Amino acid sequence: MRLLLIIYEYPPVGGGAGKSARGLARALTRMGHEATILTSRFEGLPAEEVVAGVRVLRIPVLRRHLNYAAPWEVFSFAVAGMMRIGWLKWKVRPQVVLSYFTIPGGPIAWLYRWRNGVPFVSLLRGQDVPGYPDTPRWLGWLMAPAARFIWRRSLFVTANSESLAELARRTMPGLEIPVVANAVDVERYRPAPGARGGPPLRILYLGRLREFKGIQDLIAGFARLRESFSGPSELTIAGFGPHRVNLELLTSRLGLKDCVRFTGRLEEPEAVAHLQRAEIVVNPSYGEGMPNAVLEAMACGAALILSDIPAHRELAREGEEALFCAPRDAASLAAALQRLAEDPDLRRRLGERARERMVRDFSYEKRAEQLLALIAARTGGEPHPDERGG
Repeated sequence: MRLLLIIYEYPPVGGGAGKSARGLARALTRMGHEATILTSRFEGLPAEEVVAGVRVLRIPVLRRHLNYAAPWEVFSFAVAGMMRIGWLKWKVRPQVVLSYFTIPGGPIAWLYRWRNGVPFVSLLRGQDVPGYPDTPRWLGWLMAPAARFIWRRSLFVTANSESLAELARRTMPGLEIPVVANAVDVERYRPAPGARGGPPLRILYLGRLREFKGIQDLIAGFARLRESFSGPSELTIAGFGPHRVNLELLTSRLGLKDCVRFTGRLEEPEAVAHLQRAEIVVNPSYGEGMPNAVLEAMACGAALILSDIPAHRELAREGEEALFCAPRDAASLAAALQRLAEDPDLRRRLGERARERMVRDFSYEKRAEQLLALIAARTGGEPHPDERGG
């Protein structure tokens, strides 16, 4: 089967969704399918290349930053893609289109369907769903009619967690939304023998620096840990985002500048190395779809502290693969940090079980098989006529 995956950011551009698309496309290729990525062109990247069997097509857009895109830059990808429908038919001739994010991928996928009759699947990621944390209310109001239009015309709609599916159903009640969870490359993200076992006790946050991610609670909780834990410890905050200045001010005000480090954006090999060295990885977010950074930390065998939100409960069990803390509660987070700081055996057990769960349940091949089965069920297993060259 020939599949076109539409996603406005793809490695090395952007964040976790692009890595998910890359992993899925490569798994589909290994299974004998043809996978093509349509994504944004960025300075220094070729317009077309083939990597690990996956063809990547990059179209010119107005994006100015490697790490993030403003709403109008995201919209420029939708416009650029819709202007290239004829070119896509000539270049790719897909039988199924997979559209990451309702906006901006959805309009491109819908127009291709309208022009060529090729079905498309909408893959919800988080911020493309009205009501998602950190999405301005006015933007959600604007998105809702467009989302309903796109979702009604999709072959089917998937979400990467049940909590995200429930949020989407607030916009379109009664919509059937099967969950196709994120996956992780368990060969790339794996424990490194001898990398852990300090001192110091290394604590890590990896992700975007936005207020709803709860990093301010982690810094406050870490300050409490420093008052009660006698051993040396350090906190690394790895990532980028508009909240960094506020977080640095908080760090300074709490007297933590000597033991809290901000790295900025990490390239993937650096991120893997940080996850392999970290004794504890914390994700204190107030809301998520399904965070790739958590899956990657679990695959690397790190001990996890997670905020007690539905998306995290779908990934781990209390005391089995992670410890949970109350969202927006620095004292609860500090107590979890204290427990893990004082119990290296518990850290080891949590990390081992987390790794086992990722290997068992979260491979890209499993996700590809699940998605292909859903497509076959909706299409009766019949390929689009482009299979016959017509």
